[in-house]
Amino acid sequence: MILSPVTIWKKFDLTQPTEPTIENVGKSAAGFSVWHLRFGGHRIEDGERVDISARFSRPDGEEKVPALLLLPDAGEDSDELSDYFVSRGYAVIVPDYYGKRSAEHTVSDGDFHGAENDDKGEVAEAREEDSCEKASDAGNEEAQTEEAAEIVDYTVYPAEISYANYEFSGALDRLESDNAEKSCWMEWAYVALYAAEYLKTREDIGKIGVAGVRLGGEIAWMTLLSPDISCGVAINAIGWQSHLSSPKYGGAILSSAGEEAEAVRSFIAGVEAESYAPFVHCPVLMCCSMEDPYFDCDRAYDTFVRLGNPEGSAIVYSADSGGCIGPNALMDIDLFLERNLKGREIYIPKPVTLTVTAERNGSIGFVALADPDALVKSISIYYAEGRSGQNSLHRAWQCVKKAGETEIKDNRVSCTCEPFAGAEYAFAYASAEFINGFKTVSPVLGKKLEVKNAKAVKSRVISGGEKDGFGVADYKDESIGGIFLERESLPEIATGYGGIKGVCSSAGIRTYRISSPRFEAEEGAALKMDLYSRADTEVKITVETGDREGGGYSVLVPVKGGGKWKRVILRPEELKDEKTGAPLKSFSEGVSIAIRPQNEDVKVPVANVLWL
Repeated sequence: MILSPVTIWKKFDLTQPTEPTIENVGKSAAGFSVWHLRFGGHRIEDGERVDISARFSRPDGEEKVPALLLLPDAGEDSDELSDYFVSRGYAVIVPDYYGKRSAEHTVSDGDFHGAENDDKGEVAEAREEDSCEKASDAGNEEAQTEEAAEIVDYTVYPAEISYANYEFSGALDRLESDNAEKSCWMEWAYVALYAAEYLKTREDIGKIGVAGVRLGGEIAWMTLLSPDISCGVAINAIGWQSHLSSPKYGGAILSSAGEEAEAVRSFIAGVEAESYAPFVHCPVLMCCSMEDPYFDCDRAYDTFVRLGNPEGSAIVYSADSGGCIGPNALMDIDLFLERNLKGREIYIPKPVTLTVTAERNGSIGFVALADPDALVKSISIYYAEGRSGQNSLHRAWQCVKKAGETEIKDNRVSCTCEPFAGAEYAFAYASAEFINGFKTVSPVLGKKLEVKNAKAVKSRVISGGEKDGFGVADYKDESIGGIFLERESLPEIATGYGGIKGVCSSAGIRTYRISSPRFEAEEGAALKMDLYSRADTEVKITVETGDREGGGYSVLVPVKGGGKWKRVILRPEELKDEKTGAPLKSFSEGVSIAIRPQNEDVKVPVANVLWL
């Protein structure tokens, strides 16, 4: 059988009635009514059905409202994100595709996003054990059953398809073509599709859209073939997961022989977003963070151009908000949903066109053209350098041109920059902001450099204290639902002693500039920076080595409040491995530097970061 989204969809059976029941009704933290529901899902071969658990909320009142099917990342709490969309006038249903939680996280090395078991899972397991012990002690078998039933707040997959429980799902980037319908992906898509079937039974629901975050976004792509879905929002979910270890520019070519390669090809054909995109005929908004370690932004546009109906679709990047989506992208989502679910007349501009050319004098020229049918507010061009095969996450983007309305001619902006001869690749993208508040971007373009007489030279100065080149270090606690960064948490400029300015954020700041050939540390270099604080505090300085799970080599630096700027000079051996205590051998081992004030209420601007 030739595996494709079409053959996968032919296997879906959505004819079973949902037969919903209400477990309980309560209020969310924002004061919205919340219904905890259970309803029937996929009926498996032996006749048993998946018992779906879902959270449903809606604005007060009885009028018909549009609905959003929300699929969070695996194991992530969605309550805050749900409240956000309800406050915008949507009913929101969040079905649980994760399944049973256990005390220990047992996902194999093929874990899709590396999400560890959250505290909620441990609590649920402990409650279940405690409930069963109490009932057993009482010798009351009926009480044990009733007590256990009270705490089952997750989707129950029959034993025959226990592989659908996320923690036991195994390698998520492989698929057996002859057995595709018996995969966790098929079951997760079933959960989402039966949630849409439930919404269709409600008379108070109008149009239905779907939004998914990371793993939830990959599942969302599988639902977008449904004629009942009016639009989709994919957040840090663009497919290409099978290529994460093979960067687009200079990465190794995936093996094409053997059973392993066949399983990867089946996964691409039957699950990956780039395969589903051509069959999607509703508008899609793709929101992409450039600093998410489980996401390759270089390939995002490759999925976007495959969309079967690009009219009304859009793509946007966030470069300075860590692994989160920035506040500007959240405005894009609001406008996109209002257009497609509420029927508002909102123009969705086409993506920006960017051309990159090598000039005779060794410089690189850029020309950005925004949608000629839209009113443009500003156009920006971003530039970065790197090596062949380097992870796209490790780029330090800088804005080389930002033009306002008076400088833009015919929706076009151009500029040049001087490349560094030690770099193998130059990268660029452009973004445009429009009068209606919407933003769009161009694809990320990579150009192999063949410059022999470049004017740019290696720089010891990583940053003088400007925002450019810095993103947010720790974004989860500073964001809505762990994915939409609050505007006040973005890197900002603050003034210290003597009127000297530096960059800071309550969530800490991170720069990948030390991964750029232009800013790499020489052997034997020391790291110097200036810190300022109005109150006594400590600052954690970490040289990160690219581990997706975090960590690196760190040192705590005390900063006395008031007075002058504190000059910090660090030798590599002063930074210790957070797990083993071993010293850092050389700054050349790092891919990024993170600077985190230990008191988020104290601003600590950073200036004059350089190598000595």
